[in-house]
Amino acid sequence: MSQQYWSPSKIESAISNSEALCPLRIIVGPNRIGKTYGCVLEVVETIKDGYNALWIRMFDEEFKGEFIQNFINILHTIDETLNLVQCEQGILLDGVQRIYFRSLNVFGKARGNGSTTGQTTLVILDEFIPEDGRVPRKGIYLPLMALIRTFTNYSPLTKCYCLANCITPFSDLFCSLRVFPSPE
Repeated sequence: MSQQYWSPSKIESAISNSEALCPLRIIVGPNRIGKTYGCVLEVVETIKDGYNALWIRMFDEEFKGEFIQNFINILHTIDETLNLVQCEQGILLDGVQRIYFRSLNVFGKARGNGSTTGQTTLVILDEFIPEDGRVPRKGIYLPLMALIRTFTNYSPLTKCYCLANCITPFSDLFCSLRVFPSPE
């Protein structure tokens, strides 16, 4: 990958002096500009600082097979000194689970898990609008907020990046947040 990639720091610098709590950051842009890679870099920094990260996709099936091992391989290309081990639905760093993988279609399975409350400061919702533009689920906002609540307890440190390659006004996330239609 090129050294030129999208970086979350562009958003963070824009809102750093804001008085408002801005937990959701919606990042939409063309394919292959490094949105996901930029967020993976954020994951590395988060877990190295002793906090947890939650990576969300639409469907549980997306985490099956080689997904977690491939994720570990990418993390090792960023920092090869990380002691990472795959565990059920996540990744351990030095024997402590620091990365959690959850899906919106079975979000109820994660509810009530208070063991990570307050320690999860980074949430990534990857591909909240699939590349084909079809929104696979109505009510995406509610499971997303439930997962954020379960894992972070709305800590003031929480940041949630919602990533997508395309925009559609039919996204339930946009409608729930009243991005579309906007009176302005």
